[in-house]
Amino acid sequence: MKVRVGIVGASGYTGAELIKILLRHKFVELVFLSSRTLVGQPVTKVFPEFPNLKMNFVSTEEISQSITSNDVDVVFLALPHDAAVEYAKIFYSKSIKVIDLSAAYRFRDKKIFEEVYKIQHPYDDVIKESVWGLTELFRDEIRKSKVIGNPGCYPTSISLGLAPLMEIKDKVDLGDVLIDSKSGVSGKGKKVSEDSLFVEHNENFYAYGLPYHRHTPEVEQFIKLNFGIETKVTFVPHIVPMDRGIFSAIYLKAEGINEKKVFDIYRSWYDKEVFIHVVDEIPQTKWVSNTNNCMISVRYIERTGRLIIFSAIDNLIKGASGQAVQNMNVMFGIDEKEGLVY
Repeated sequence: MKVRVGIVGASGYTGAELIKILLRHKFVELVFLSSRTLVGQPVTKVFPEFPNLKMNFVSTEEISQSITSNDVDVVFLALPHDAAVEYAKIFYSKSIKVIDLSAAYRFRDKKIFEEVYKIQHPYDDVIKESVWGLTELFRDEIRKSKVIGNPGCYPTSISLGLAPLMEIKDKVDLGDVLIDSKSGVSGKGKKVSEDSLFVEHNENFYAYGLPYHRHTPEVEQFIKLNFGIETKVTFVPHIVPMDRGIFSAIYLKAEGINEKKVFDIYRSWYDKEVFIHVVDEIPQTKWVSNTNNCMISVRYIERTGRLIIFSAIDNLIKGASGQAVQNMNVMFGIDEKEGLVY
């Protein structure tokens, strides 16, 4: 039996990646693709790379009202944050599982979401059912969940990099974490604006989102969940002139450790994870491009007592659509690797 799937907001970068993954998924039936601006247009007109997909975009508003759990098992929401708040509630109320790629259901405390995104969130019942979907760390909760708040791209790379430090948390200073991340231009989304133009990015490189990028509280929430510590991190994201990819370097003060032991801890922690690779070399974004992989390495600088963790992912795959499908696989008891490149 196949899982019946709909994608709400299928015309953006993450929507395109979802389509690509789901078309090669052996246990998925793609039921509908919706858009608010492309209603009635053939999908192949927008995405000619899918010539065999004989579907038209349907109205997001209309499909959300007419569809029932007899028609579809799960929907992916690739929507703006404010729209996702509302549409997740609609589908949840119809007993349809929801995997939301916005930030609307990532936070256990809705006040954080409301403060950071300046959007009111009235649906405590849906938030209560939601799970932050970092698959490798919250697999058991995801398996039982009805609503997944798919993690942000930066928090995915950072959280996977930090998680194994649980084994030596008494030797690292989680009260002083500095994170330096770089992202490809696709992380800014498909909406056309001046700072999305080619000439603004070509041969250019810059930091943005300071002093408080909106992914900062998501990282802090993870540290609280994983380590039981409330802290404030310094997070500095940058845009680099490449299409896709995220590279994060995480700096922490550490004492009484050595590099080999840290490598051993990381390899043991992720030993059974097919998508997480602990490598000797400092990873590069091209090594993970178009895959659901995360590559991690570590270095310990003895003379300064600084531990550096390097983490690389594809922001559109492991940082968005790939992880979303990985979560769907867990929810429906399917092999996690199905449909995904690793």
